[in-house]
This record gives sequence, C-alpha cells and structure tokens, in this order.
Amino acid sequence: MVCFSRGCCQRSLTENPGHLTVTTQAGDSYESINSIKNVFLQDSPSGDFEITTKLNAAVQNNHEQAGLYIWQDEDNYIRFGHVWDNGLKLETAKEEAGKYSKAQNMAQHPGDHTVYLKVKKTGNAYSTFFWMNGKWEKAADPITSTINVSKVGIYGTSTQSGKNVKASFDYFTLQSLQKE
Repeated sequence: MVCFSRGCCQRSLTENPGHLTVTTQAGDSYESINSIKNVFLQDSPSGDFEITTKLNAAVQNNHEQAGLYIWQDEDNYIRFGHVWDNGLKLETAKEEAGKYSKAQNMAQHPGDHTVYLKVKKTGNAYSTFFWMNGKWEKAADPITSTINVSKVGIYGTSTQSGKNVKASFDYFTLQSLQKE
C-alpha cells in the first residue's frame, strides 16, 4: 500500500506491533477541498470486489474519521468511515465530478471505537456493511457510481479539529469477486 497525500503521511508499524497506526491530521477531500493526508492505496482488481478492515480510532470531534476508500482521484471516490458527527456514525459517501453526497438510511453506529467495515462493489453498486452480533449488517442503502476505480485502501483524517487521533488498522483485505 502506498500513501497518497498532499503532505506528509503519518503512520507507524511499530507503535502498535501488528497494526498500521495512522495519526490523523487536518485535511479533507470534499468537493473543491483536496487537502487530505493519510490515504493509503493499492491497485484494485478489475470488476467486482470487496474490501474489509478492522480498525480502532477514538474519534470524538466533528469529522474525525477513519475507514475504507475506493478511488479514482480526489474528486471521484467512495468512502465508508467510522466518523464523529455530533456522535459516532457509520458514514457511506461518494464524490463524483467534485460533487459530494451521502447514502440514504445509514444504520446506527454499534457504539464502540473498534469497528469492522466492508465495502462490496457489484457493477456500479457499492454496498457497505459493519460486523455486529456475529454477522455483517447493512450500513446504508447501496450507492451507485460510474467512477473508474483504480485503487482501494484506507484513510484517517481530522478534517475540522486537526487533532492527532491514532487510528489503528488491524488488517485490510481485498478480494476479487470475479467468477473464473
């Protein structure tokens, strides 16, 4: 995984052995604001796929967040995050051609700073899930997007507060769902 950033990526593999610890920083990728730091990406497979992660981040100020990213560029992406927005939220959102929008019917956050997240791409539909009570639960209505996905990965940011929150990623998985 490579860090895409408009500045210095803050991460460590030794702070919490066995985890990638990302220290969030101010910055965002919201419409004309393209200052996000700490986005770690790798090539995506062609066709359908799913990505998952387990992360822990004690977000507590508005728009502090960490989660999964599906990427074409800064103005065309899907992200699914563990977010503080006047309380803990699971936020599914997309930006296409520089226009940001959120999914409908987002589920209630399970209430802990450790979350398991999954995004499944099927055609132009992106479905988000979180792990609770021993199974994957729907996080929001699927969103559709025609972006040209080239990369997938993880992110952590403190959009408004600029505070350094430690986001500890236990794992990141990528699985092609193409039938052979």
